[in-house]
Amino acid sequence: MGAGPGGGEFDGRIKYGRRLDPGGDLEEVLWREKLREDAIRAEGVAVVRWVWADLHSAASFAPTVARLHRALDRVA
Repeated sequence: MGAGPGGGEFDGRIKYGRRLDPGGDLEEVLWREKLREDAIRAEGVAVVRWVWADLHSAASFAPTVARLHRALDRVA
C-alpha cells in the first residue's frame, strides 16, 4: 500500500439537516458539501466516507477499510 495522505469521514444524514439555515435549501447544503469534499480531494487527499451501517461489526466495516486502502494507493 502507498503512503499518500488520506482521511475518513463519518457521513450521517442528520448533519445535513443541522447545516440547513432556517428557510434554507437542502440542495444548497448538499452542493456546499460536495464543493468542500472536492477542495479536499484537489489537495491530493483521499477521502473515504462511512455510515452507521458500516460500523455494526468488523465484517461490515471491512469493505470500508478496503476502500480506504484503494484510495490511499491511488494518491500515493
